[in-house]
Amino acid sequence: MEAVISVEKRLISELVTMYSLEPELNDIYVEGPSDKCLINRYLKKNDRNINIVEINDIDFSELYVDKPELKSNCKNKIIELSNQLEINFTNSLEKVICIADRDFDDFLNKIVINSYLNYTDYSSIELYFFNENSLNNFFNDILHGFPVKTKDVIPQLKSVLNDIFNIKLSLLNIFGVDFEINDYDFKKTININKINGVINFNPSDYISRYLNTRKLMSHKEIVERLFYELTNEKKDLLDLKIRGHDFMYLFFLYFDKIKNHIDISYETLERIAFVTIDLDFIEESKLFQTIKRKYV
Repeated sequence: MEAVISVEKRLISELVTMYSLEPELNDIYVEGPSDKCLINRYLKKNDRNINIVEINDIDFSELYVDKPELKSNCKNKIIELSNQLEINFTNSLEKVICIADRDFDDFLNKIVINSYLNYTDYSSIELYFFNENSLNNFFNDILHGFPVKTKDVIPQLKSVLNDIFNIKLSLLNIFGVDFEINDYDFKKTININKINGVINFNPSDYISRYLNTRKLMSHKEIVERLFYELTNEKKDLLDLKIRGHDFMYLFFLYFDKIKNHIDISYETLERIAFVTIDLDFIEESKLFQTIKRKYV
């Protein structure tokens, strides 16, 4: 039986000391393994080997008394680390960055700006998979073909995902930013046509079912009103109005319904997706242009 090697986590104060002594270090801090996988693939494609650190490998315990919200939230930790670096080094560490998912922050006025924090171009890292090149890679290399053309798949998914995003944004605006929005399976409210790939989704039905499970049906009218207001504004930001996990789950339901003899679980999809992302395509995004400029 192999012994488990325990790696001691660095405290925030130890990181500050380390960068004070070695400001030339190259480090990228990310929320989790998916981020690390994608960025590592991109760097290796360019023959670069940069230290990528998952944020849970850093010890934030020194800050827990004043900031207990850091205990269980990777994004909060990423943002806090970037703030600590800003406080201690302003913009003097040229090769250190922190990467956080945008989530709903653009629409809730929660975007944080400092020298070390970089946001994903979309709501989360999964959305770098949501483009025709990358989906084609998945359909051709993993599924060995798909009966619906990728250019027809994307608008079907996007329409539903934009609606789900606006519903959840409505709930956050009405019930507060800490309201739980991910505890209802939207599978019950969609219908996928196996022949032509058309998805039918009724936002009002989703809202009703969701509120009913939380005993909040008295709020249906105000939720629906805000949802339709959000649907009709900021149409230039539709690419931001898609949540990563919602996209991955809907995409799984979609190809599983249409080509369900492929034995791929949702958990497997989450891993496969990141190795089929088209690296040349995403290199043009703002985040990867930053990574390219600093490390390649």
